[in-house]
Amino acid sequence: MRAIIGFFVRNWRFSVIITILLIFSGISSLLSLTRESFPPVDFAKVIISSIYPGSSPEEVEQKITISIENELRGIEGIKDVKSTSQNERSRIEIRIEMDNPDIQVREVVTQIQRAVDRVQNLPPDMLERPRITEANAKEIPVLEFAIIGPNFNRQRDVLAQQIKSVLEDIEGVSEVRLVGYTKPEYQVLLNPEKLSRFDIGIPEIRGAVLAKINDTPVGYIRGSEKKQMVRIKAKLKTIEELNELPIRTGDSGRTIFLKDVGRAVLAQEEPSILASLNGEDATLLVVTKKPSADAVALANKAKDLVQEISHTLPENIKIEIYNNESKRIERRIKIVTSNAIQGFVLVLLITFIFLPLRLGIMISLSLPISLLGTFYYMHLFGGNFNLITMLGLIIALGMLVDNAVVVGELYNQELNFNRSAQEAAINAAHRFWLALLCSILTTVAAFAPMLVTKG
Repeated sequence: MRAIIGFFVRNWRFSVIITILLIFSGISSLLSLTRESFPPVDFAKVIISSIYPGSSPEEVEQKITISIENELRGIEGIKDVKSTSQNERSRIEIRIEMDNPDIQVREVVTQIQRAVDRVQNLPPDMLERPRITEANAKEIPVLEFAIIGPNFNRQRDVLAQQIKSVLEDIEGVSEVRLVGYTKPEYQVLLNPEKLSRFDIGIPEIRGAVLAKINDTPVGYIRGSEKKQMVRIKAKLKTIEELNELPIRTGDSGRTIFLKDVGRAVLAQEEPSILASLNGEDATLLVVTKKPSADAVALANKAKDLVQEISHTLPENIKIEIYNNESKRIERRIKIVTSNAIQGFVLVLLITFIFLPLRLGIMISLSLPISLLGTFYYMHLFGGNFNLITMLGLIIALGMLVDNAVVVGELYNQELNFNRSAQEAAINAAHRFWLALLCSILTTVAAFAPMLVTKG
């Protein structure tokens, strides 16, 4: 070790060049580091959610939950399954075994997706297939805000959908979820007396409506050089179109339209989730980021855009941000920065009192240089600013202050023994390197279990 220390001390020009490169590399890496709340941890949990309108908890359990659970039984690597069946909803939480090194989480997730796709006996009137989501730290929202105001004629929900479309165009946004949002729908209100008069049943009307909105492939047109697919697309553009929908044409040639037995209106679906903020009805928007995106920059972009939109809203509608993750991240970065500055000033004051000023300045400079070097290696190995890495930086800065003062004081003592500056530096570093290394390793040992613990 003495030879290694002596090499860098005697070849001081080489050491200065390395230090300068480290400083510039650290500054460049600092500007490129991604900032987020937590490291991208996979919680090894999968959630299967299903919606079955108009059903009781017993129906949901028998027709959906049990059917999905039966397909999951043969999958190896599942630790446990927790299911909840309630009115119109089924929720199945699956935890994957992480302690077994032979179990690959991604492979188990793929098998779960295939198992859900194999379920064939689901109710035909479900609005959509069961939805599979993975729980991980990447899905933690960076910004949450509420659109508060009346929802007459879906005024609030239309604004929420428009803002959602704008936010999804921001680079780095993974998803914008709507909570308390109701979709528009056409409702057909039938008159029982008129149905009886024309002898028309509800299935007949249902079939006519479905035929009007159907989108069906009917085959191909084959040419000598190319083949084109043909689809019949039946779309409704206005509510009047639906009211003019022919239901039946009699022998006399008279056509019975939908408006003759009832009327169609543009309304909204019955809400399954109601949201409010501070007691006021609201539609919530939850913005999540992509794994590679910077949480602070993304949240600030989204916040600026939301504030810009808020100036154009009607008087009875307002936007309020109730969760901004970037503020927490910036607060943690300020803690690291303030610790570095306080350490620098503290070392400078202590060495100014007990050691020569020039030596004190050089010792204090070791703090920001070491910090910049850390940023370079964090960027090199794909690290980022998060709660764990910032905690590590704060602990390391504390140890670095202690080590810098000890080695600096011994260096000054060696100079008082009439030794040369090079010899004094080599003796000071060599005398304490093992003790300082052991003190660092004891701290590393306290946190080492985090690197090897599974689950």
